Amino acid sequence: MSSFRATLAGLRNGLFFAVAQALLAGVVLPLFGVSPANAIGAALIAVLTAVSFVAIHQGLIAAFGKSVGAVVSVALLALQVAALGVVFPISSAPAFLQSVASLAPLNLGADLLTQQILGGTIVSVGRNVALLVVWALVGIGLTALAANRRRQLSVSQIRAELVPA
Repeated sequence: MSSFRATLAGLRNGLFFAVAQALLAGVVLPLFGVSPANAIGAALIAVLTAVSFVAIHQGLIAAFGKSVGAVVSVALLALQVAALGVVFPISSAPAFLQSVASLAPLNLGADLLTQQILGGTIVSVGRNVALLVVWALVGIGLTALAANRRRQLSVSQIRAELVPA
């Protein structure tokens, strides 16, 4: 199996559930009286944001292993929540957190969804969509590199296979 196919196989289940949840949110929101200004745009942004998150999480798991990758993934999510500006105003946050806020996938997706639901122009759609795609590609790239690395054997691994125990 090629590294690319292994990457897609690793992402398949997570992507399925992420896309299903994003689309389900688009169906459920109107039941609670939320009528997005751009329902199709909101659904597409929700799917793109979900795909980015799944790809990043899978990439971290593939690169660092299940335990460490999960811890790194949760730590990055916590950093993004802090940078979202919900807990405290981002303008009063340290400069580092403010810079994270402008590039974090959670913030990008939240800004885009807000714009699609409320209407108007709040953020640069093209820039934020491009950054979410870049985040997804980084996650996919990490997964592919890790899959490729695991397919290659070192000399010591070959010797261990050839020499009877």
